[in-house]
Amino acid sequence: MIACFAGRAAEGVVHLEAVAAFRGADRRQQADARNALGQNLIDLQRFDEAESQLLAALALYGEINDARGQAEVLGMLGTLRMERGESDLAEADFNRAIEMSRTIGYRHGEAVYQMNLGILLVIKGRLGTALRAFEGAAATYSEIANGRGRALVLANSAWIRHANLGDNDRAERDVTEAHGVYEQIGDIRGRAHCLALLGSIKASAGSVEEGLALLHDGVALTLQAKDSWLAAQALRELAAAELVAGRANEGIAHATRAEALCEQIGMNDLRVSVTALLGRLLLQAGQVEEAVRVTAHAMRDLNPGVELAYQVPFAHALALAAVGRGPDADAHFEMAHTQLSSLLSDLGEVDRARALLAVPAHREVVDAWTRRRPRRAEQRLARHGAPTGRPLAPHEWVTITWTLHTPADDDIADPVARRRERLQRLLVEAGDQGGAPTVDDLAGALEASVATIRRDLAALRQSGRPAPTRGTRQRRAG
Repeated sequence: MIACFAGRAAEGVVHLEAVAAFRGADRRQQADARNALGQNLIDLQRFDEAESQLLAALALYGEINDARGQAEVLGMLGTLRMERGESDLAEADFNRAIEMSRTIGYRHGEAVYQMNLGILLVIKGRLGTALRAFEGAAATYSEIANGRGRALVLANSAWIRHANLGDNDRAERDVTEAHGVYEQIGDIRGRAHCLALLGSIKASAGSVEEGLALLHDGVALTLQAKDSWLAAQALRELAAAELVAGRANEGIAHATRAEALCEQIGMNDLRVSVTALLGRLLLQAGQVEEAVRVTAHAMRDLNPGVELAYQVPFAHALALAAVGRGPDADAHFEMAHTQLSSLLSDLGEVDRARALLAVPAHREVVDAWTRRRPRRAEQRLARHGAPTGRPLAPHEWVTITWTLHTPADDDIADPVARRRERLQRLLVEAGDQGGAPTVDDLAGALEASVATIRRDLAALRQSGRPAPTRGTRQRRAG
C-alpha cells in the first residue's frame, strides 16, 4: 500500500478567492498566485485549468530567474500529469524538478520530488528504478534531519519490497523504523499506514492471526484519521489476509467496504484491484457465477495505472476455470503471467528470481500458468512418404513439434480416453507437419508401452478415426 504523494515543497494552501485577481500585481506576486491557484485546481481535479495556471507560473518564475519557484511548479506539474495518466511527461517534470532543486541546494524540494518520482515509477512498473529513487529520497531526508519525510519514504519502499520482491525482513525493519518516528511525533495517519503494512507482512509470512490483528488496528486508525485513501488500501489488505485464512465471508465484508470507499472518492484504479480480490473471495465462498461476473467487471476497467495489475486477470482466470471455461481461463492465466513478467522486468536477475519465489501471489500465478499452458516438445520423425526397408538419408527426416499435454486433457477423467485423445492429437500434428511417426515414437512421447499404443491405435481405427503410422522404427543413417 502506497501512501499518497509527499507533501508539497511550497507550504500552505491559498483559497481561490485570494488569488483570483492578478491585475496590478508584480511578476513574483502573479507567479505565486498562479502557482497557488494551480495547486488548488489540482485538488479539485480540474486538471486542464490547473495546467494552464502552472505553465503561466513557470514562465513567470523563469522571467525573474526564480529557480526554486520553477522547481516547485515542475513538481506540481509532475503530480498533475501523473493524476491525468501522462506518466512519461510526469517523469520528465519530476526529474527536472530534482535537478533544479539539487543545483540550487534546495534539499527539501529535492527529497520531495525524489519521493514522488519513486511513487510514479511504481505506477509505471519500474520497480528497480523506483527503489533507487526511494533510497535517494531517504538519504536526502536524513541529511536534512527530516524524520517525518524519511519515515514516509521508508514505509512506501517497504511496501514495494514486501508486495513485489518478497523481501519481508528488510520491509519489516524499514516500516518498524517509520512507525517509531510516527509514534514519536503523534502522526496517526502515518501509524495507520505502518500498522496495516506490518499486518500484511505478517499475514503473508504465515503469522495470519497476528497479521489480522495489526490490520484491524491499522484500519481503525485510518478511519480515526479520516483518510479514505489509506482506509481503502488497509481494508483491501485485510480482505486479502482473510482470503489466506480461508475466511471468505469476513473478507467479502472488508472488500465490499473498501470498494464503496473507492467509489465514494473516485479511486478508480484502486477499486479495480479491490473488485478483483472480491471476486476471489466470492469464489472461495462458492459463489462461482457471481465471481465470474465481478472479475469480468474488474477486467473491463483494468488499465496500466492499476497497482499489482496482474492479479486482475488472474482472479478472472480462476473464476473462469471454476465454471469450466478452460480456453478463456488459459488466455487470462497467460495475460496474468505476461503482466507479472513485465512488472518484474526492471529488477536485476537475482532480485527477479527471488521475487518469483518469495511472493506468494507471484508463485500462484507462475504455478497456474505452468500447469495450464500446453507442454510441447520437438521430435525427429521420418518424413511422410519416405521409403521403408533401408536407412533413411538426412533429407528424409523432419523435425516436428508435438503438443504432449494441454489443460483440456485433464478434463477427461478416464485415463484410457485421455491417452487416446492425446494419441490422436500427436498423429494429426505429425501429419500436418509432414512426419510419419512409428509406434515406438508415439509410445515414447506418451510414456506408455508399445503394446498399449498398439491397442490404442486399433481402437481408434475401429472407431473410424484415422491413425496412420510408419510401422516399426527403422535404423537411422549416421
